[in-house]
Amino acid sequence: MSGRQQDLVRKAYADTVTSEAGEGCCVSGINVPFTQNTMGYTREELEKAGVDMNNIKMLGCGNPVKLANLRAGETVLDLGSGEGMDCFIAGDKVGAEGQVIGVDMTAAMLQSVNSTCTTYIGLYTFRAFG
Repeated sequence: MSGRQQDLVRKAYADTVTSEAGEGCCVSGINVPFTQNTMGYTREELEKAGVDMNNIKMLGCGNPVKLANLRAGETVLDLGSGEGMDCFIAGDKVGAEGQVIGVDMTAAMLQSVNSTCTTYIGLYTFRAFG
């Protein structure tokens, strides 16, 4: 991917941090209300992750935490972690003995997640890529 293409991708994802409406890359979306079919996430998982249930931003293409069958003490690497929703859900599964590393190429996403990441200090690490 060229530098110009990377810049376009970064801008598109950065715009979702402050966006009022829009669509994600798959069946998800930006600022959508919770439904029972919100990509397999439960209301409890999303609420624990700090997600506003009336204003959900989902840019992913599935529920990786559900598929991973995580256990206490494991280490999780989330590539394209965005604002950290999957990281926070994974953190609940791996507990204080585990570690969750979120990597994203968008500075606005990393700024957003680092400003809200207060649970389990030391469990979460968010890093820039690209």
